Amino acid sequence: MEAMHTSDLMFFRRSTPSPIPRIYASSDKDDSTNVSSEMIDRDIQLHEEEQIHPTLTTAPAITVSAYDERRLQIQNLTRRVSSRNVLKRSNRSQLWDGLVTITLVEGKKLNSCDDNGLSDPYCKFKIGNEKHRSKFCKATLNPQWREKFELKIYHDSIPMLEVQVWDRDTGRDEFMGRGSIDLNEYEREKTHFKELQLEDCAGAICFYFTITGSGLSESESSPAKRASNRQEIQDMFLLRRTWKNPDLIGWLKIQLHKAVGLASADIGGASDPFAIIELNNQRVITQTIYKTLNPQWERFYEMPVFDIHDVINITIFDEDRRGAPEFLGRVGIPLLSIFPEEKRLYQLKDKSLERQAKGHVVVTFDLIYNPIRASIRTFNPKEVNVLSQQPRFRRQLLQQNVDRLSNVIRSIIATGQFIQSLFTWKYKLRSAFAFVLYVLLVLNFDLFFIPLILLLILLKNYIVFMLSPERDDSVDLDKDSTSTYDEDDDEDDEMDSKSKKGKGKTLREKLEAVTNICTTVQNQLDGIASFAERIKNTFNWSVPFCSYLLMFILTIGTILLYLLPLRYILLVWGINKFTKKIRKPNAVGNNELLDFLSRVPSDPELKQRRRLKTDMAIR
Repeated sequence: MEAMHTSDLMFFRRSTPSPIPRIYASSDKDDSTNVSSEMIDRDIQLHEEEQIHPTLTTAPAITVSAYDERRLQIQNLTRRVSSRNVLKRSNRSQLWDGLVTITLVEGKKLNSCDDNGLSDPYCKFKIGNEKHRSKFCKATLNPQWREKFELKIYHDSIPMLEVQVWDRDTGRDEFMGRGSIDLNEYEREKTHFKELQLEDCAGAICFYFTITGSGLSESESSPAKRASNRQEIQDMFLLRRTWKNPDLIGWLKIQLHKAVGLASADIGGASDPFAIIELNNQRVITQTIYKTLNPQWERFYEMPVFDIHDVINITIFDEDRRGAPEFLGRVGIPLLSIFPEEKRLYQLKDKSLERQAKGHVVVTFDLIYNPIRASIRTFNPKEVNVLSQQPRFRRQLLQQNVDRLSNVIRSIIATGQFIQSLFTWKYKLRSAFAFVLYVLLVLNFDLFFIPLILLLILLKNYIVFMLSPERDDSVDLDKDSTSTYDEDDDEDDEMDSKSKKGKGKTLREKLEAVTNICTTVQNQLDGIASFAERIKNTFNWSVPFCSYLLMFILTIGTILLYLLPLRYILLVWGINKFTKKIRKPNAVGNNELLDFLSRVPSDPELKQRRRLKTDMAIR
């Protein structure tokens, strides 16, 4: 047998697998293995040296079995390296690839399963091994669930959302229908509305869903592509294209940069923050940044705008793997207060949006909309948030509504006293001027005087608004620190009700009846006070868009009443009302005045929307 060359012997020695395999330290924490990075890096370096060794191509004496053994060793090493990369990613970010947020709204025309011709339906949602069961609605074929939940998408699960509807029975639940959707067919980071038709014509399930938690590619977030997309979007909302797709008011881009100085929620003095961005029924969620109080997201999101009077809410939570996320802060920003492409710092607030919370958030907004579409939309019914609920009875909230209504009554009484002072000639010059003006108005009165007088009042308040030295909407909490109600008071009420539950069914029913009556009174007082406050805020230019719109309407009304008889105007208005359902069968009946006033915030809503003063050191 010929003697081997020295280089061949060296290669053979290296190619022989070591009889004692390396053992890496492992731990069972979080069901994952912590691989020693240094030892694996040494194996990788050795593997790379052997890959580029010149004797690799000049080893004719290597047997087939030795070559196969060496190849198997390299494959095992590559497998360990890939597992290390997966574990490193899992230590820094989520263990899942995506998150599906579902808002279950309602069911339509479901099958009846009970003897009374009705059902007690509930839904089951499933993605891979992730499942959720909704609450059941009693005795109905058109259930209203109105609930929100989340399902995670893991790397080994099929992105198929399966929906099943069941009827709740005392014994075994009865199957009602099923359906499924392929999530790969829908765009990520956007909210979609789906009316899922169940198999065998078993009805339909309506819900919103958003696939979030995924990263954007570099091309999607590049400045060049964003600039080109913005120009295309601007062309969509030009005035000459107002009547093309009139339901779409505008386009909103949110660039969430970071949060600064958040509250500590974990034992180690840090938090695992993530943000939820909501615009009415649209909702997206960012990824979680672990072990920090100053998370850097740098994420872009785009949302269609269907009502320019909506408010975008950014809420920051701390992720808790063992329970529900912990609230860290929130900020509500009206779309009409957004300055396009301006990077701004916002002070976080508490859950009531009235008191300061710890931390700030840095966001850049870009808003493009068609003002004519937005104005027309203002006189149509407002889109209802499917998760909105009437507030429960609270002592402080009831007291606040009583105080608000008292302020309205006091304003009416003060107006009456002012008119009475004119008749008593308490101030002679003012009474003389009022007397002359009254005589002239009566002698020359016409119907167009009514909108003209309202227009003059609006113009007077506009001058006051423009000359006001404090037009900045940011406020200091030291000057304005009152709140609607305290959360501690809520907990006290809940404890009182729980303590009385054990005293008998009759007492509990009486307590619920009294609570329902108080809740009705509380909400009715809120409705009356809000109506009066919205009228006041319209004339006070609290929302300039609505005040400008009212000024335009009053001007047109004054001109029409001056030029045309009232009967012609009433004839046109009546024909429009009577024929609206014929011309648009799917149109919803509405009151244009009430729809307009619903866009004007009440005093508590104005307080929630105020931007708090930020820390100058952070700026």
